[in-house]
Amino acid sequence: MKKLTCIIKINSEIDKIWFHWNDNYSIEKWNIPFSDWKCQEIENNLKVGGKFDYRMGNIGETDGFNYKGQYTNIIVNELIETLGDDNRPSQILFKTEGKQVTIIETFEPESKTPIDIQEEFINTILTKFKNFVENK
Repeated sequence: MKKLTCIIKINSEIDKIWFHWNDNYSIEKWNIPFSDWKCQEIENNLKVGGKFDYRMGNIGETDGFNYKGQYTNIIVNELIETLGDDNRPSQILFKTEGKQVTIIETFEPESKTPIDIQEEFINTILTKFKNFVENK
């Protein structure tokens, strides 16, 4: 299956970006796909073999899902690779370019949701992350 790639440039230092990408309190604030949703529960054990589990759902808690899996490769300030519980791999590259960092997220789409919706979902979350970091 074809992989999807989403890219965003953030005006900030890599240490700050890395911290907020992986900090539970920060994840709760930016990992929100829709304006009426929230990231309700977070487990994040950032180490190779460590588990992650993000529960995202609407504010009324009538709709939602868990995004969970395991970290397979980590290079601090450069790379995070994961394998979801559904066996879909993803890769997040952090490329420092002067006073900017480009985040490149590549993932294998799931089969039930149209590709354009999955791409929009990731781009929305990356934009929320950018806004969170740049306004921190």
